[in-house]
Amino acid sequence: MDSFTLIDGAALTIILLSGILAYARGFTRELFSIAGWIVSVIIAFIFAPTAVPLVKEVPYLNKIVSGCEATTIISFAFVLALSVVICSFFTPLLSNLIKRSFLNSIDQSLGFLFGAARGAVLVAVAIVAYSQLAINQQFPVVNESFVYKSFYGVSSDFSSVLPDDIPYWVVKNYDGLVSTCNTPSIKL
Repeated sequence: MDSFTLIDGAALTIILLSGILAYARGFTRELFSIAGWIVSVIIAFIFAPTAVPLVKEVPYLNKIVSGCEATTIISFAFVLALSVVICSFFTPLLSNLIKRSFLNSIDQSLGFLFGAARGAVLVAVAIVAYSQLAINQQFPVVNESFVYKSFYGVSSDFSSVLPDDIPYWVVKNYDGLVSTCNTPSIKL
């Protein structure tokens, strides 16, 4: 490593900011927040088809969007947003129980470790995306960075672990979401 590059600085900033934010919020709040997003996605998959008639009744939106698939996707987004907002009300209530106890310092310390790990995962995902998408055009500032050299081995290991059928998994879940539309499925 000859020098500290801009990419190294950006990666370090992402890791530190993620750690500091998680320290301020605490591990339990971070955990409940992630759980809230997971629950919200599940709720949106379950209730999106039920919300389609409501989306069709929204003034102005019913004139812009008329297709069944588009209406189902918009209802998914509405249900997801509503569910995330509802879950975000309960997250502080539950995490404040820990903040007011003797476990607060442990919660904050674990929060920092979790946040730093999350930041490192974000950087690793960015390096994986770069190594997969920038095949024809490489950028020397990225390739010469310490972060790229450190995470490149991880990215190749990560790529080998990923299943090859991710596009089919996405299409299968999309087909399940819009199954009430009576449209042919997407062929890959």
